[in-house]
Amino acid sequence: MPMRHLQFIIILFLFLKMIAAQTLADFPRIETAPPQKPEHNIWIEGENCIAQTGGSIVRDDGCYNDRAWLLFRTNGPGMAEYGFQAPAAGQYLIAVAGQETGKPWVSPVSYAIDGGKRFAAGVVPSSAVSWGRSLAMKWTLVSVVELSKGVHTISFHVDERREMDSNYAYRIDAVALLHEPLTRFRLPLKVLAAAPENVFIGVAPVFRPAYKVPPRAVRWRVTDFFGVTRAEGGWLASGDLVLGMLSDGYYRFSFSEGTNDNYRTASAIPFVRYGAVRSNSRVNPMLCIDTPYNPLRENSYASNTAQAAMLARSMGASTVRIHCSNSAFVDRDIVSAAAAYRNAGLGVSVVIHDARSHARREDLSALFSNARALRETYGGIYAAWEFACSEDDTAFTAWDFAARQKVRYLGMRSAAGGALSAGTMQHPLATSFFETALRNGISGYADAFSLQLYEPAHTYTETIRMLHAVMSHHGSTVPLWIAKNGLAYEGAAAGASSSDGTYREHDDTQERMQAEHAVKSMVTLESLGVKRNYFYTLLPYYVGAKVWGLFRSDLTPKPAYASLTALSRCLENARYAGRVTLGSTIPGFVYDMPDRTQTVVFWNDSDDVRTFSLRSSVPELKLMDICGYAEKVFPEKGLYRFTAQRYPSYIQGLTGMRVEAPFPEITAPHTDETQIVLRWNPGAGFIPNGMTSVLVTAPAAECSLDVYNFSPVKKNVALNAAGSGYAIRGMPSALQIPPMSFTNIPLRISITADRSFALSFGAACGEQPVPRVYIPVAVPFTGNPSYMQRPLSAENPAHWSTYASGPMLAVYDDAEHAIRFEASFNAAGGWMYPEFMLGAAGVRMDGAVDGVSFEIKTSDDDVLSAQAITLCTQGAMERTYQFSYMRPSTNWSTRTVYFSADAPSGFTPETVTRFRIGLHTKQSVCTFWIRNVNAHVHGRAGGRPE
Repeated sequence: MPMRHLQFIIILFLFLKMIAAQTLADFPRIETAPPQKPEHNIWIEGENCIAQTGGSIVRDDGCYNDRAWLLFRTNGPGMAEYGFQAPAAGQYLIAVAGQETGKPWVSPVSYAIDGGKRFAAGVVPSSAVSWGRSLAMKWTLVSVVELSKGVHTISFHVDERREMDSNYAYRIDAVALLHEPLTRFRLPLKVLAAAPENVFIGVAPVFRPAYKVPPRAVRWRVTDFFGVTRAEGGWLASGDLVLGMLSDGYYRFSFSEGTNDNYRTASAIPFVRYGAVRSNSRVNPMLCIDTPYNPLRENSYASNTAQAAMLARSMGASTVRIHCSNSAFVDRDIVSAAAAYRNAGLGVSVVIHDARSHARREDLSALFSNARALRETYGGIYAAWEFACSEDDTAFTAWDFAARQKVRYLGMRSAAGGALSAGTMQHPLATSFFETALRNGISGYADAFSLQLYEPAHTYTETIRMLHAVMSHHGSTVPLWIAKNGLAYEGAAAGASSSDGTYREHDDTQERMQAEHAVKSMVTLESLGVKRNYFYTLLPYYVGAKVWGLFRSDLTPKPAYASLTALSRCLENARYAGRVTLGSTIPGFVYDMPDRTQTVVFWNDSDDVRTFSLRSSVPELKLMDICGYAEKVFPEKGLYRFTAQRYPSYIQGLTGMRVEAPFPEITAPHTDETQIVLRWNPGAGFIPNGMTSVLVTAPAAECSLDVYNFSPVKKNVALNAAGSGYAIRGMPSALQIPPMSFTNIPLRISITADRSFALSFGAACGEQPVPRVYIPVAVPFTGNPSYMQRPLSAENPAHWSTYASGPMLAVYDDAEHAIRFEASFNAAGGWMYPEFMLGAAGVRMDGAVDGVSFEIKTSDDDVLSAQAITLCTQGAMERTYQFSYMRPSTNWSTRTVYFSADAPSGFTPETVTRFRIGLHTKQSVCTFWIRNVNAHVHGRAGGRPE
């Protein structure tokens, strides 16, 4: 079968499925109960299965025929199959009298006709009336299906556990099928776009009624991203409406019945239209897309990969990022999804979320073997690998993570064909985790560093340049990727709730912000030398009470999908040349095009609208808006005039533009690793102090050093130590390590320092150095005569600002002598970061402040889903610095942050104006208390500050 015919069949199937799913919600609910039956053509009693597994027939006096089929078991799925005869061909509405689907006390249910492909049963509002012994029975609409005349079967499958108690549970009282339901109900006119996800590529947009209705005259119009009418006309809404070949762009289709102008703008249909997909398989290497787990709350990638691949490819993305676990590599859906993306011309990156727990912490050899096996088995599928999603949010310290990253990278390099890009995930620059990992030599064991970035584009220049400065300070020239880039500064989602009623969508203003951010982030980051930008996310993804993604919950495109598509098409095969200044607030980004012309991307950084001029000898130029709508522009006496606003635009066809120098090219170093890896293990006298330091609790402490040799030959290794404030006993000057083995060296550390210092162990194989192990060590404030304690006056609730993902309250609790913080969330889990304002309290972090401490307790031991983080914010630059602290509990405990051990370069406590003490919760309601907030100042003996 020709490929174009196969693609048409797939699109038609998806469109029919979409019609069925959207139509269910339009039907009136069935509000009958036994003995009354709803209107039907086929009636099936639930107990009359022709086959079933796992269930049983039970007596229930409130049900039809006083009986029902019941599945309730703990050890496996179940199924019920029924036979019936369709009296005529056509569409049938399937309704089930049973437990309401989509509830936590009911397992997810799928159905199959004639033993074919299974489909999820529709989750739409069920009847208000209920019956049965436990009032659990309701009429629920399942689907609209096409049947031929004759004998058929329908089977209901329960393959997943219910949320409430992880059992398999479902009841069926009866099944009713109604022939030609679309003509039996007087439904209002509903129009659908005749393309999956309302994306028209290379064809004219087509609209049609969602179901059969009597012919009626309507007026219609199409408006663009800016609300300008681009097409309009009349239509007899009984067949297809084929629009003309609109220019590329983002549009909304609305209609009005009769001849009036009362267009249904509230229910306007968003769609995008672009020309044919380009043949180049790497349209825009910079543009990448993140595709997290279960983008539509389904249990595998399989059901969404075809659409996702088509949409990503159509928008010009070069690479998609798949999330999985080590165990998921045996899941055929994951591998099939990756293959489908590759077949669509996309590269595939993979991030393995549970890689840190795949092997025992003590056994780095298992990590090496695992990485090698993954590369050998899946090297032809995945083009890039990441072994943690947020490693500074894991149970590993920065130096332990660095050791594991080195081992995994060496394992991949040892496999046939060499290593693929093994990036690392990092949070923003302000965390010391990244800098500590750099001090531990991580840059020689990755082909790229990737970080999450949820900031406005105008902050990127400072952020990326500071990050490059830190990397350069530690000898790193590794390229940067942005692993997750999304809109996170627009405030809470302000639009209507999503289809499941839990998460909120963006409103129109926020969607425009997202479209604006998507283009600005891509262009700005490319100008700063970033190599990949994974936008978060492609399909709708539910987290933080907000629907993320380039598509809404109903799978209609957001303007950001159009703006990224326009960017990719406009800059196809372009090479970034440099920046120009078009006005005081108007940055310009110049790209050299394959036809030797230049394209300039520009916008206005101020809130107003400004104009600028360009002198050019070319007779005409093309101006393209943010979503791709293009028009020709002409000069007046050789001078072109343009208007700049907040939304990016493109000028195409220029020549001779002089640019500023672009950001220097950054390439990953490829050194000949010694294949020796050092790892430090704390012992008695050292206790964890977050992710970036340890606390020493005795004048003499114990530890050990592992020396691994991942080479196939033995290695002669010379060890050394550096730093001050301690003395080491037990470390040999040289040792010999057999191939593929390790040696453990017990050490004893005598502490002489009265404040924070760093342990540093290195090695060499002949003339070749081995990357060091670097461990920041904090010396306790308590009982240390070199420190004095300064209260920070944090007992007044007025000195705190509430900052949370839900409503939050701060009050003084007399019983606890503490500030009590209470927050609630509209989903299970959220975050809360009460912010202490130093200026409001009349205090400063001046003097030789070396850290802060506070007492904390929570209302629930299980309240945290991740280790809590303290953030300190600096005033003039508005930079944030993150410091981790140990997980609190329901008992009062003191938590201390040591600046000298955990702060990154450039941190100066005296400029701190506020700080946040935060945590993340699994619960919908969270309470915690804070008291005795103190600064600790280093001074001479006796406690006087230096």
